Amino acid sequence: MVALKTTLMNPIEFKEKLIVYLDKYWQPFELAMAMKKEESSSQSEMFYIRSYSSFETEPFSRSLYHFIDMSGMTDVETYKKADIDRKLFSKLKNEEYHPSKETVFRLILALELSIKNAKELLEQAGYAFSRSSKVDLIVQFCIENKKFNIVEVNELIFEHTEKTI
Repeated sequence: MVALKTTLMNPIEFKEKLIVYLDKYWQPFELAMAMKKEESSSQSEMFYIRSYSSFETEPFSRSLYHFIDMSGMTDVETYKKADIDRKLFSKLKNEEYHPSKETVFRLILALELSIKNAKELLEQAGYAFSRSSKVDLIVQFCIENKKFNIVEVNELIFEHTEKTI
């Protein structure tokens, strides 16, 4: 296993902080669904009506290229740092293409986006961070703590979920 490197704290402190974060924020799917059922249906309906009636968004590809331009990276640098195949990256130029959440996570990490911009790019792809997903929480935690190395993030994800992005 590759040793974790961070300028903010040593790897053991970082992992301990991650465990506290997961304990605090992770909600198993069943619990999250039970909490949603408790919401009043009228409040939920009003939220959805407001959200969709004013929901005008640009395609994911435009948002992605906006963030690439802001980063100062080239397309090649971006897909290599994100460890994404060139063919997949070229599909992202198509406004009709819908990337996987894992692909969006890889791009967020490669571009070293802030949590605000990460949420925006996820939203453009039709996703959001979920408290019922440890993968989502680990990626969110790493972004908040400025840990953008995909290999290191995948090691943390695998350690807690036996999955990778």
